[in-house]
Amino acid sequence: MAYGSKVKGVPSEMASKIGHLSVIEDEFVQSLLKSFESAELSDEEKANIPIEEVELGESASKVICVDGSFAVVPHALKDHKRLAYIKIAAIGLNIDELEKANKVIVNPEVVSKIISDYATTQSTVLPLENISIPGKTLKDTLRESIFKSFEKLFEGKLLEVLVYLISRSWKKDFDLDAHFECPYCGHKNDVPPNTIKFNCENSKCTSGTLTIVDYLGFLSQNPDDQSDDKVARDLMLVLEHLTLFYYLKELEENGETLSDYLLLKDGPLLLSGQYSRLVDPMREYIDHLQEIGNPPNFLGVEKSGPFFTHGEDIKSVFQEENQIFIPSNKYIFEKIKYSVSDDTQYGERVLYGSKLFYSPSKSNIYVLTIPIGNFKVNPTSNDFIGLKNVLATLNRLQSHRYDSGLSPIVAVNSIASMSFYPSNNILGRFTNHYINNSKE
Repeated sequence: MAYGSKVKGVPSEMASKIGHLSVIEDEFVQSLLKSFESAELSDEEKANIPIEEVELGESASKVICVDGSFAVVPHALKDHKRLAYIKIAAIGLNIDELEKANKVIVNPEVVSKIISDYATTQSTVLPLENISIPGKTLKDTLRESIFKSFEKLFEGKLLEVLVYLISRSWKKDFDLDAHFECPYCGHKNDVPPNTIKFNCENSKCTSGTLTIVDYLGFLSQNPDDQSDDKVARDLMLVLEHLTLFYYLKELEENGETLSDYLLLKDGPLLLSGQYSRLVDPMREYIDHLQEIGNPPNFLGVEKSGPFFTHGEDIKSVFQEENQIFIPSNKYIFEKIKYSVSDDTQYGERVLYGSKLFYSPSKSNIYVLTIPIGNFKVNPTSNDFIGLKNVLATLNRLQSHRYDSGLSPIVAVNSIASMSFYPSNNILGRFTNHYINNSKE
């Protein structure tokens, strides 16, 4: 690991330009390379992939798309003090209007109008290193900042959605069985239903008031083996998913026909680690909506990762329009994740949907996550909620700018994005303006 420089005008330690030679000349490395081969499916394996043709249903008329980003910024004058800025962007569009802006030649005024009229952004900031609220520890400062973010974003609606999901408030007489360890004393607490703030059950604990956000365990990770910015990334991901459910809950409570909308996520419908505690209630809520006859169109789309690269490898097996491939649990662990699958059920804990490959034409392939209600190891096409309508809607959203791109995701990415430059320069000056009297 090279040294960085903190002296203005003095460059950081540079990696050696000839350091590769010893690796290239190493006989052991050469022998290992000779034993490898590109992991591609044979023609016979491709021929055995069970491709299905799908008859499309009715397209939704509106789409709501959500994405997030974060940028870690050092204090402009004291770069050992760092914060993370987080932005959540959502855009809601009438698909007829979107199609007008999605032509090969696009009027920039139309695009600007869409972004200004139909997009919303929510922002927060977290302390990561050597920044605290006066009189509070770094841990207290981070915990308070996370809770205040939930209170502030979307006027506290995300906090309400969190309570609604965990408590399964749509169910009558639901016996909530949820527990978590107090971030201060480690005592195991029951989560009281439909409650935001409550006290630790340990009478000797000095933590003060606990909150439903503590249940998610942002501060429960081992600080010895996590990167400084992981909590910011985790918070961004949790906020993205809860924003989708905020819109879903609002639509349902306002009496909307949910099939008129497509709720679209940039990335899979996945929450890992301790945040997977939300996966079961998310599945159950979507399943509940289907049971009462108002099923939603819900979709996650991947643009990178092992499923995406595998999709490129098998693109040639899709010979007709509107074909899907639902990989079995065995196939996923043998061909995509490269792991033993005998005792493992892919996505059981972390996905609130199931994955499939979809090709609307020979030139494009998408990796999709679509809810199936309660978990199944090997779902069939009939298990995917609103599959035919979701695919019909996706076809209308294809972008002319990128291969296998979707125009709402392109739009929300541009709104949410905070690239390292120049955003960090701007945010660095902004940070310095408000924390210019911080002490060493």
